[in-house]
Amino acid sequence: MALVGACFSGPNQLEYYSGAPALTVHAHFAELPADNTAYATLDIAMLRDSDSATNQQGSLDPVEWSIPAASMSAGDAQFAVRSGGAVSDPFFLNSLSGGKLRFFRLAAGLWPTQGTSGSDTWSPLGFDLVWSAEEVTSYPFGPAYQSVSFPKGYSWLRRQCGPSPGQIQMDVRPIDETVVFQHVDPFLLWDTSYLETSERSFVASCGVVIPAQDLGTRISFDLTSTQPLVWSADGTRLYYLSQADPKDPARTVGLRQIKLTDGVSSELVAGPLGERLQQDSAGQLYVGVGSQLFRVTPAATGPATLVALPFSGYAALSPDGQWFARYSVVGQSVRLWSVAAQADVATPDGSFVGWSPDSQAAFVAGTTLDVFSPANPTQQTVYETPSTNTTTSHEGLTAWSSQGPVLVQTPGNWMVDIAGYSNSVCFSCLGLSLQNLADGTVRQVLDASAGRIDLVSTLPVLDTVLVWAQQCLGLHDTLCTYSLIRVGLTTGTAQTVAVAADRYPVGLSPDGKRIAIAAPSGIYVKTLSP
Repeated sequence: MALVGACFSGPNQLEYYSGAPALTVHAHFAELPADNTAYATLDIAMLRDSDSATNQQGSLDPVEWSIPAASMSAGDAQFAVRSGGAVSDPFFLNSLSGGKLRFFRLAAGLWPTQGTSGSDTWSPLGFDLVWSAEEVTSYPFGPAYQSVSFPKGYSWLRRQCGPSPGQIQMDVRPIDETVVFQHVDPFLLWDTSYLETSERSFVASCGVVIPAQDLGTRISFDLTSTQPLVWSADGTRLYYLSQADPKDPARTVGLRQIKLTDGVSSELVAGPLGERLQQDSAGQLYVGVGSQLFRVTPAATGPATLVALPFSGYAALSPDGQWFARYSVVGQSVRLWSVAAQADVATPDGSFVGWSPDSQAAFVAGTTLDVFSPANPTQQTVYETPSTNTTTSHEGLTAWSSQGPVLVQTPGNWMVDIAGYSNSVCFSCLGLSLQNLADGTVRQVLDASAGRIDLVSTLPVLDTVLVWAQQCLGLHDTLCTYSLIRVGLTTGTAQTVAVAADRYPVGLSPDGKRIAIAAPSGIYVKTLSP
């Protein structure tokens, strides 16, 4: 088989691209083929570096092409990976992103003699080549799990099954150690899906159980957009935006509804609808098209009518349907627009945070959270907020319990320690704590072992907030499971209500008792236990 790659002119480029010095790879080919193998070449590709904010793999385009073995005898080979030269390649942008810790994947081709056409492909399974600019302690699966410490320069990250089923051990081996290369499929090796496939095979061989997806009951095979699902006010149907046909130049989507009683779906209106599907407690729907917001008026027959509201930009509908909070995503300009008066009625200071379930508006103003009714904006309830959050106006940061507003935080950071200094992999992404702004008390609900946390934006429901928790069993963000967790704001409890293969759009029913999930395989509904 022919190796996958492209020929580069000039000598090896590893130092030029990665900023790393040259090295020698010592390889042993397991189960060497019976023919007279006398010639070997080596390819190298960078998977990712420590500056990848989401810990994702990098390009799998081979950096090196046809590095000949410096020596080859009885299945043992040495590859002298030299430096120098200059080549234009897409890998240049990936590998010069400034990461202090870089992971590489290797593959070798074997021939009977130099110049022979075709080869087999081999790779050191269970080993990643790692280069570090400094002494580094890394937490590949988060700070709640095993750490590995890399010396400055090159080393091998070795993983093997532990003494008990379900255990995986990691350790760092010196670069001059001989590693075993095993036969692999060359057409899969440089495919990004190979990471997932190879990691799944390795994890399964160690007896690790991969959690199964649990989304509830599928009620439709419809494919939705990335926008959240919206429950009807009476909880009998779901509204959603369909996916646009990629071959449609107009990018037309449909505003659709599905009845939960019989699973029958129908289209209310089609057009360039794209985002911000909202509904009030009386059942009035609104949908965004670009920067414009439209009121959806159903018709007895035929498509619904879209009536443009007399303003543009971002606007959040109050649960009672009486007000819109018009806000800027880049500034602190906020205007409260009255549906009855068809005009702005107030311009409060601060950044809009969100509506409470009883349609009280909340704003961060300096070091306080100001909550008031738009009907009487001069009478406000003021809550002190931590100084670290005074510049944050992220929707979903403030949720509501029966005792008042609750600050929902993910305070933990995922750090890589480099020669005594800390470099963040993700900032404020681990753990979950609740601060009752009425009395200032803070409770920790989830720790770092829950995985990476993302808040889910839903309509405001008293005492309930949803979060996605990501945990990965394979390196380089592979074999990841996403748990949807319902958090009780009064009790401080956390309950896993669904397990998914990704963060899917979610809709929470107005009574907080059901969820709807839009997955690639359709729409699912699940009733939550008390």
